[in-house]
Amino acid sequence: MSLFKSIFSPITRGNTSLFLLGAICLNFAVLQVNAKVSGDEEDRRNARVQASYITRLVKCIRWEENSTESQENFKIVVVGDETDGLVSALSFLVEQSNLSSETHFIEVFHYPNSKSEEAIDFITTGTNFVYFTQDSILTVKDVTPYRN
Repeated sequence: MSLFKSIFSPITRGNTSLFLLGAICLNFAVLQVNAKVSGDEEDRRNARVQASYITRLVKCIRWEENSTESQENFKIVVVGDETDGLVSALSFLVEQSNLSSETHFIEVFHYPNSKSEEAIDFITTGTNFVYFTQDSILTVKDVTPYRN
């Protein structure tokens, strides 16, 4: 350190110290942004895993003999607000893989919290699978009386 003090002028030493301090602060700022981005990416990854789980579960559903006579589509309803991409991932998986439950094609519907009454009306008409997001204002107890 004495070599550093003896060779460079005080102004140069100050500028160098300020530059190094700025580089360290910038490094911490970049690391925090990367941590936030990786958290968002983890949420999207979890949404894709949930969508994959739902599609695999739907593939395994076996229909009763009487219910296979009607050729209605298999309806998946996602109720509640979601920002992680669950609905888009689920729709993508259904469309790309031509997913069906036995001979019934699958449709995905999404009702955010602001349309909860419409969701109840739609569920009343008949659905096969209802998925509640974590922040859904509707619960299973709210929907059960309306299920067929």
